[in-house]
Amino acid sequence: MYHAEWYLASLIIIFHASQNDSYKILVYNPRFGKSHTKFLGSIADTLVNAGHNVTEFAPVLFEFSDSTGSKLAKTVKIDADPEISKIMNVEIFAQDAWKRNQQSIFSLISVLFVMKRMSDALLKNCEFQLKQEKIMQELKSEKFDLAIFEFNQCFAGIIELLRIPAHIVVSPTALFEYAIECFGIPNIPSYIPSLLTQYTDKMTYLQRLKNLIITILTTKLLDNHTIRCQALFRRLYGDQFIDLKEKLAQVTYVLTNTDPLFHISRPTIHKMLELGGLALPKPQPLSKEWIAVMNKRKAVVLVSFGTVTLSCWMPNETKQALLDAFDSFPNVTFIWKYEKDEHLIAEGRPNVITSKWLPQSDLLAHKNLIAFLTHGGMNSITETLNRGKPIVVVPLFGDQMQNAVLVQRLGLGIKLSLSELAIKEKIKNAIYNIIYDKSYAQKVERLSKMMAKKPNQAEEQLIKHVEFAAEFGQIANFDPYGRKMSFVSYYMLDIIIPFIILIFFIITVICYLIIRLFRKLFHKAVICNNNSIITKMKKN
Repeated sequence: MYHAEWYLASLIIIFHASQNDSYKILVYNPRFGKSHTKFLGSIADTLVNAGHNVTEFAPVLFEFSDSTGSKLAKTVKIDADPEISKIMNVEIFAQDAWKRNQQSIFSLISVLFVMKRMSDALLKNCEFQLKQEKIMQELKSEKFDLAIFEFNQCFAGIIELLRIPAHIVVSPTALFEYAIECFGIPNIPSYIPSLLTQYTDKMTYLQRLKNLIITILTTKLLDNHTIRCQALFRRLYGDQFIDLKEKLAQVTYVLTNTDPLFHISRPTIHKMLELGGLALPKPQPLSKEWIAVMNKRKAVVLVSFGTVTLSCWMPNETKQALLDAFDSFPNVTFIWKYEKDEHLIAEGRPNVITSKWLPQSDLLAHKNLIAFLTHGGMNSITETLNRGKPIVVVPLFGDQMQNAVLVQRLGLGIKLSLSELAIKEKIKNAIYNIIYDKSYAQKVERLSKMMAKKPNQAEEQLIKHVEFAAEFGQIANFDPYGRKMSFVSYYMLDIIIPFIILIFFIITVICYLIIRLFRKLFHKAVICNNNSIITKMKKN
């Protein structure tokens, strides 16, 4: 009976799937950061499972990028251009991230310098992709209905070359200010912090000033990259090639892996949707080995700093400070993602387990795991909050800075600076508070329940909006006219300034008339007084 019911249910599902339109979708998933690749790969797999024909276009940006993307979609890969590593060595950048003084003005300058080097590398990689004429022709012949990609000026041009009628921009993090401006989303630096800052929506005067400067600098830098990319396409395909910024703005939707329950409330537009947990994997059963580790003690703390800034590149004093702090909690197991087994850093420490790789999402779901010490990447934050675990976050670069502040702002965990990570007592106090101050666990648990019970779940929303975009393409009504307005018109300076001038003119005229009146009255008073004096003198 059970098998008959299962067979009937399967037939119904297959019949239903056959009734739905299947779209041909191209997902642009360059091999760069593992978390970004994983995010886009998960989107591709979700759409394959929904019955769509998905191709993953995967140019390798850097040689060390061994990250894998989609497990189900057809993958078209372009090997890395060896010249790119001469422009920017990402491994050196990641190592330097451990040594950067985050409070120094030179830290910001170095980040802007890295962004410039990244721009050079992306431009070089763009030209390399465009030269793969056979692959480009094959992709064009597929006649895709829709393209999905992270904000990328080069791929915006490729979409035009491939004649793909509709596109969606997705982001594993909050959007950079330049992308926000490009889509016409209102950005107000007085209370919306830049992605690179450690500010909340409540900023002091100096913080607002710094936030404005950083917003302007990063926007100008990325705008310069767009201009350079535009020049490349027009050099290769003629001066009439479409404006890349306009092409990017023509998206049907912008889908971000941010959650309104976690991120700062801000103005938005019809085409932008926050789908927090978009690539969140479902917890899988742990292996026997990991179950044994998790059950060895009643409390487990997970330690991982991501797939870019590896723990093995930490300064020795930082490693030692962490280990010394772990020694203070003999009843807690610390599972540390550490990439060099030969370093033997956990030797002689029974409560410290190291591993090159961790089933992070599955470990976070275990009942004995009580906290996560992390760099604060968006994927890690999303997984941790959805699993209901408090966080000790040490931001290193990029959106991690903003994520760390938001964790602290909502009372979901504790933020440590990079310099504090080298101080045993700071680490010890943070771990102690995160374990024994139950307010953190209570707030995270509440947020986790809210995320689980949201009316619209991310995966369902993704599929519906992708299918809508593939069917109807660009929606003119979703495009705010404000993005086409000049700075003067957008902020109504052409109305405000003349009005202020008019008011100033009226006040000036009134003041002038009052002064004239007083002068006249004073002059009359003086004359009368003089006449009175003369009259008295004559009488005498």
